Amino acid sequence: MAEYAYIRRSAQGESQVSMETQRDTVEHLCREYGSGVLTRVFQESGQSGGSRTRPQYMAMLDVLRDSDTVYAYDQDRLARSNLIFAQLLDLADDVGFRVITTAGDLTAEDRRDFAEMRGVMDGAELRKITKRNRATSKMQAKRGDARGAVPYGYEVRSPRLHGTERVEFVKTDPDAIQAVIDA
Repeated sequence: MAEYAYIRRSAQGESQVSMETQRDTVEHLCREYGSGVLTRVFQESGQSGGSRTRPQYMAMLDVLRDSDTVYAYDQDRLARSNLIFAQLLDLADDVGFRVITTAGDLTAEDRRDFAEMRGVMDGAELRKITKRNRATSKMQAKRGDARGAVPYGYEVRSPRLHGTERVEFVKTDPDAIQAVIDA
């Protein structure tokens, strides 16, 4: 019987809970529900809970066996997508491991329905976060500021300064590009 912790913080700072607070909480949960000794801590920073390909999350899924336990600060640290969370719960049923957060044992029969409803709400929150991030990127591009990948239809016109690139709209196909930007 192994006990694992999963700790995640997104790059966008969607959760204001620090990695340290998450770790302290899962250690407390491990003492309350289990042996008090974590076998391994899977930790990621800058990964979206809506992604299925998070390296540490995938590594955790690979090691889970019957009678193991996964501890996480909150359900949304494990998945921000109802589909991904439902797959985790289905895997827990098939393999026989438990998923425990501050809300309790989410794999317990009386908690699973609540957890699945919460997964729907987390998915809705992910869509809102994505929409806000896209709107922010479009606004920054229109001002000539871009962080990360330069948006389609723009190119860098001056060097990077304080983590921001000055970009300029390139009118190679102005109608198509402008339609995408205005959408």
